[in-house]
Amino acid sequence: MVIRRSIFFLLVSAVVVLPPLTAKLIWLSKTQTTTGVMSFEGMGQALDALRSTYSVFYFKHNNDTTWFNSSSNYKYKQGDIVPVRYVSSDPTDARLNTFTGIWLGTLLTGGIPLLILIVIFLNRYIVPYNADLRLERHRPYLFVQPRTK
Repeated sequence: MVIRRSIFFLLVSAVVVLPPLTAKLIWLSKTQTTTGVMSFEGMGQALDALRSTYSVFYFKHNNDTTWFNSSSNYKYKQGDIVPVRYVSSDPTDARLNTFTGIWLGTLLTGGIPLLILIVIFLNRYIVPYNADLRLERHRPYLFVQPRTK
């Protein structure tokens, strides 16, 4: 099957971006917001040579206290009130209700591969502008061929 270069990259980009974006939107649709408290900053092992720090937060849910960890990159001090977003059926699935707290993982899992695809698409030496892509059932699965008119 022969497919135009732009259509191919559009389809591959959709395959790369849509799964993490859809998962995040489904997660957001099942969540509620509340306020929590920054409790303390902990320190754990990252591999064997490095120390990693993380912040520990808690919030109240149905007369229960739920604790969760987050990155230590936030400028919260012990006792600060923070916005929290959590899944009502599973309050242990909680995150800080900030842009980076909610979207950073999605941006990394979908954005970095998308950036690589854009670089490949824009580089005329990898896939020439006047080329089509031929998909095959056997190896190699993808051929770059001159555009037929």
